[in-house]
Amino acid sequence: RTATPTITRTPTAIVAPTATPTATAAPGSCSLQGSVTLQRPSRPAPDSSWVVPLTVTIGGQQYAVTTDTSGNFNITGLTPGTYNILVKGAHTLANLRSTTLVSGANAVSFGTLKEGDANSDNCVTIADFSILASGFFPAYEARADFNQDSYVNLADFALLRENFAVCGDIVVTGQ
Repeated sequence: RTATPTITRTPTAIVAPTATPTATAAPGSCSLQGSVTLQRPSRPAPDSSWVVPLTVTIGGQQYAVTTDTSGNFNITGLTPGTYNILVKGAHTLANLRSTTLVSGANAVSFGTLKEGDANSDNCVTIADFSILASGFFPAYEARADFNQDSYVNLADFALLRENFAVCGDIVVTGQ
């Protein structure tokens, strides 16, 4: 008798080189005009709650940016090439886009940043719920104020619940 193998499925990471600059590119000759959508059901853009810090990783280099009231940001001085670009907010899941940046301005939409990652580990889990519970009104925990209204309440819980057991995108390099 032969044993029947058991198949176990695991999440798959996106594997790609972090950057492939073009051979004739001049350093610093392009910019990224990025945009994100934020989960703010009761506060659509433009709104002051959309002004948030983001970490944007381009070819292994991290940039700290802040969005405007409509979710837009700009990074200048980039080298044209093909990149995996990862965007993450303080309590959102990361979104990844693979794109080719050319000389001049490059507009790239990174989609909706899903809320609920209070501990910033790129997954929405029971640990994030615990942070939300400890900061629930009348207490306050900024990491769990997912809708940026200065309260931790049912609106924040609804965002966490919507994205519970979800993880953000990642980039695996070196393969």
